[in-house]
Amino acid sequence: MARLPALFDRYKSLFKKQVEIAAAIADVEREILAIETARPVPAPTSKPKSTVKPKSKPQPKGQLAHVTREMATVTLAAIREAGSGEPVRRREISRQLGIGDYACAYRLKRLQAIGFVERVDGTHYRVAKEVPAL
Repeated sequence: MARLPALFDRYKSLFKKQVEIAAAIADVEREILAIETARPVPAPTSKPKSTVKPKSKPQPKGQLAHVTREMATVTLAAIREAGSGEPVRRREISRQLGIGDYACAYRLKRLQAIGFVERVDGTHYRVAKEVPAL
C-alpha cells in the first residue's frame, strides 16, 4: 500500500506529459494542413483537457460525419499524387490510399460536401481550386 501514492503521482505526471504531447501533435497537424492548403489555420483557443474522446453525438440523417484533419490531408495528397493535376477516378484514389472502393466513395463524398474535393464528369475527382480551412 505504501507504493500506491507514488504510483498515483507517476500516473499524474505521465498523463500531464500525454496532454502536452497531444497539443504538440495538434500544432504540427495544423502546420501541415496550412502548407497543404496554402491558408493559415487558426490555433485552438485552449489546450485539450484530456486525450479521451467523448462519445460523439449521433449524426442526423442526411448530414455527414466530422472530417478529421488527418483524413483530409492524406486523401488530398493521394488525389494530387495520383492525378498530377488532372481529375482522377475513384478506383485510382482508393488504390493510392489502400482502402476499399466504397470506403473511398464515402470519404470523397464527405470531402466534397465541405468543399475540399470536386467531382468532374461524374466519375472523376480533383482537389478543389480553393480548399477551405478546417
